[in-house]
Amino acid sequence: MSGYQIPGGTSTITIGTTTITGGADTQVLFNDAGTVGSDAGLTYAKTTDTLTLSSILELPTSTAFPGAVTDRGRIYWNSGTGLTLYSKGSVSDLYFASSSGSARIEAATSGGAITLTGNTGAAKGVIINGGTATGNILEVQDNGTPVLTAADGGLITAANFVRISGGELALNADYTNLTAVMSNTALSATLVSGRTYSFTACLFFANSPAADGCLIDFAGGSVTVTNFRAHAHAANAVGAALAFTTANSTALATDIDVTLALTTQALMMIQGTIVPSADGTFVVRASEKVDGGGTLTIFRGSWLNIRDAAPL
Repeated sequence: MSGYQIPGGTSTITIGTTTITGGADTQVLFNDAGTVGSDAGLTYAKTTDTLTLSSILELPTSTAFPGAVTDRGRIYWNSGTGLTLYSKGSVSDLYFASSSGSARIEAATSGGAITLTGNTGAAKGVIINGGTATGNILEVQDNGTPVLTAADGGLITAANFVRISGGELALNADYTNLTAVMSNTALSATLVSGRTYSFTACLFFANSPAADGCLIDFAGGSVTVTNFRAHAHAANAVGAALAFTTANSTALATDIDVTLALTTQALMMIQGTIVPSADGTFVVRASEKVDGGGTLTIFRGSWLNIRDAAPL
């Protein structure tokens, strides 16, 4: 090493001296021509008080820390707050704190977000391990109040509704079809090949005239299947069952056929299961059975729920 520089000054200490004097006794900067190095022969001992390290290590621009960092990196230690790593300005600061008796990670900048990213190509991304502790494995808080928890053993609870956007769908506007040609409703979900899904479709519908009927199938998307089954029942305004020409299906394009629809609201419930053979969209389609000049309506609020089931 070419020398030891006293922080806050320009004085250097010649290698080989046995006594270091001057500067702050809690800060020593080791600088070897702009590169931080190590010197096995250096010993710094404090016997009268606690050694506090603060802003003592600076990595110059040419040093990769970690990887190809183009800005200066810094490491700070303070016994009251813990360890702070600055890698490229305040945006990417990482702060490890131990105050209040608990460890935490915070954004160093007020209002800054914290992002945890797994290693590129790693088999797993970010792991949260509760170890042998019997408390919650994970606790998400809103201003100090838990709103989502994963308890010891895996039970997940939420203080509010949990929206599963990929599998819980509802019409936000009436669907209409004036023809006997199938068309897609907005009830659509993306499925993954090889998974086993169960689903429920709840459709509030009517037709004018009733004799035009109602057909439903599930061939509106790109998904292909190795297994598919669906079965339906329907009721009128007073709960009486509606007649079906076909109430079951084992193929996406096989129509579930209500023989006679109603001019007033009826309810059709369809239960089913599907195992995709390729990734793709799963879409509910509908049409009139015959085109007699009427309009088939599936009312706003009709819904489709799809659940990713564990095959046994």
